[in-house]
Amino acid sequence: MLQTETFVAFDGISLLLFGSLIGVALIARRRPEIHRRLMLMAMISLLPPAFGRLVAYFTHQNVEAFVLGLMMATTFSAALIDAWQRHRVHFALLIGGAAVIAANLLTYLAQVDNP
Repeated sequence: MLQTETFVAFDGISLLLFGSLIGVALIARRRPEIHRRLMLMAMISLLPPAFGRLVAYFTHQNVEAFVLGLMMATTFSAALIDAWQRHRVHFALLIGGAAVIAANLLTYLAQVDNP
């Protein structure tokens, strides 16, 4: 697959992840503790293109690795804040965060394997 096709394919995966998180959050809107965390993870799932542009502004080397690192840091920061406020991480944040990290890890691996 060409580099452009790889970006398009994995942007599609990110959009499916976003739609899935939004859909489950809307179903759980009567449970604010779940709804809020899933909406946060949905918003975080849309950050890779913005992070990519930000990193590319400073350097054009290893952009994919920086984006993966920033996504992991953002997701872990949300989990740390949740743990600090509630003394544990909510399961909705764990599941949503794992899905966000998995999608970004797959994107990174596909971009690195593709010259």
